[in-house]
Parts: sequence; structure tokens; C-alpha cells
Amino acid sequence: SFSTFAGSLILLAGSLGVALYFVSCEWLLSGGPDATRVIPHMALAGMTGLSSLTIITCYNISLAGYYGVTSVYVKPVEAVNGSWGGIAIVAPLLVLDNAVHAGAYFYMLNSIGAVSAGIMKGLRAAAVFVLSATIFCQMDATQCIVLLQDGHLGTGILKCFAMYMVVRGVFQYSVAPRLEPPQKEPSDPRDPNASFCSELSYGAF
Repeated sequence: SFSTFAGSLILLAGSLGVALYFVSCEWLLSGGPDATRVIPHMALAGMTGLSSLTIITCYNISLAGYYGVTSVYVKPVEAVNGSWGGIAIVAPLLVLDNAVHAGAYFYMLNSIGAVSAGIMKGLRAAAVFVLSATIFCQMDATQCIVLLQDGHLGTGILKCFAMYMVVRGVFQYSVAPRLEPPQKEPSDPRDPNASFCSELSYGAF
């Protein structure tokens, strides 16, 4: 359907945006085009967090100003009999969790690079498929991995295929460099162990 196609395009655009974000962050961490203006990874994490906080704050102020604080924040909680005490406990924990996550992300990005960090993020997405099916399948049928449904292939086939591609990519990316033969560095003609031809070339010049 058109909605599925449009959703796939949006997902693809989002994936490209995330990839651009990864590479841009690594570019900033490496010092830019001349590699002289290196930004510490924790400083970059803080600047990114402040930028996101500014955008989210402006968005919430706009919603509250247009629809009213009661309609945006109070009524949704009361509609599901939510606990304000629980929200007061969970919200700071969520902030702490996001701070640790952001710090770990920029540390890994600074240590292993954008490609490896992106692959680890893909592996995390594959793990989410399995955990969501294990934990939330009984509460939400869409989280289940259904291979066969009414004699036809279920949507779980696509999930399993996606997980297979991610895990295979991680495995291939990790193992491939170890399978390549080590490249020999060119011998130094000044080295006494250099080849005879190298010595002749060095002596000629």
C-alpha cells in the first residue's frame, strides 16, 4: 500500500540521516579537514545534548501554548490513571539513562569509528526484535515473531531475515580483516637485511 511505501521511504531517509550523523560526529572528533581542531568526545556529547534539549523544550512550549498545559500533559495521564509519583521517579532515571547512553555512544564513536559504531547499533536493533517478542508478545500481538499464519508466511519472516542480515554483516565485518593476508611493508634500502636489488638501487642513487 501507499502508506507502507511512504513509511519505507521515511525509514530510509531516517537511516541515511543517522549515517550522516555518525560520520559527521567522527569527522568532528578527528579534528575536521585539517585534523587540528579536535573536539573531545564528552564535549561533543554535551553540545549535542544541549542542542537536543533546546529543540525539545521549544517543541513542548509550543504545544503547551497552543493546546494548553492541561490538554497536553494532565489529561493524558489522568485518562490512563497514571501516577504522578511514578512519573517523578521515572523521569530523572530516564534522563540519567540517556546521559549514560550518550556518553557511551560518543566514547565508542571516538574509539572505534563511525562504521563500527553503526554496526553495533544495528546489532542492538536485532536484539530489540528478540527481546520485544519475548517480553511483550503476550501484551501486543504485533511484537510477536510469527513465521506462519493461516497457512501463509507471517510478518516474522521479514523480522528474521532482517536479523539474519544484520548478524551476518556484523560477523563478516568482524572476521573479514582477520582472513586477509598481512601486507608486507616495503623494505628500507638502508636496512642491512634489504634485498640485493634494493641495495643496488640505493647505491645507484
